[in-house]
Amino acid sequence: MKCFRCNNPFEPHLHPASILLDPATLYGQGKERLSDGDVVGTLIFTVGVVLLILLLIGFFSFFFFLRRVNS
Repeated sequence: MKCFRCNNPFEPHLHPASILLDPATLYGQGKERLSDGDVVGTLIFTVGVVLLILLLIGFFSFFFFLRRVNS
C-alpha cells in the first residue's frame, strides 16, 4: 500500500516536517472531503447519542428524587 502523501511504497517511513505542515499535502492533497450526507449523518448520530445520555441521566435522577421524597 502506498503512502497517500508522497506515493512511497515503503511503510513505515518518515516525512520531513515541511511536508507534514504544508496544507496542500494534508489529507491527500485536499481530495478527500466529507460529503454533505456524511456530515449530516455524523451530526444526527452525535446529537442522538448526546440526547440519549441526557435522557438516561434525567430518568435516573427523577427516580432518585422520587425515592428521597417518599422516604
